[in-house]
Formats: sequence, C-alpha cells, structure tokens
Amino acid sequence: GPYKNLVASRDLERFVASAPTVYRNYYDQGDAKAEQRGSEIRVSLVGIPATYRSIAIEYGVMGYFRCGLHRVTGQVATMAAKRGFSRGDDDVLYHFRLPRI
Repeated sequence: GPYKNLVASRDLERFVASAPTVYRNYYDQGDAKAEQRGSEIRVSLVGIPATYRSIAIEYGVMGYFRCGLHRVTGQVATMAAKRGFSRGDDDVLYHFRLPRI
C-alpha cells in the first residue's frame, strides 16, 4: 500500500511523525497529533466538529495506529484511552506503550 516504505523503514520516529498526514489523507475535519516520549506514544484527535465525532473514527484511527506500531517495531503496544468520543469527550487521547525501545 501507500505506506509500505514507512513500515519497511522500521523507523519509529518517522512513523509517529506521520500520524497527522495519514489522518488528513482520510478525514478533512479536525487534526491528529502524535508525540513520542521514550517508550510511550500519545496520539490525539482534536478539532473534530460534534456532528462528525463517532466511535468509528476513534477506534479506526487508534486501531490503525496500534497495528502500525506493531508492523514498524515488531512489538505489541499496550493501549489506554484517556479521553474519547466513546466516553463523551470532545476530543480523543490515547497512550500507547511499547515494551522496549
């Protein structure tokens, strides 16, 4: 697919930095942000109008990101929802933790 080189590079920093671009390729409302701090990666979805907020977007984006982490690192990340449309929040924030860097 279009992200084959990204996955093949096994470059975690590049993968995390790609989150906003990947999000914008599929959605035209709101933004995705991602940052890495050691073995923890935080991904958020912000600025999505209320009429477009759905658990399908939340779960789809975060599931895609977790799968991408696995493909890039070969590790299974734990995932914790801190905020989300599924909880009635206006934005989404997930923390992913890799077993090792």
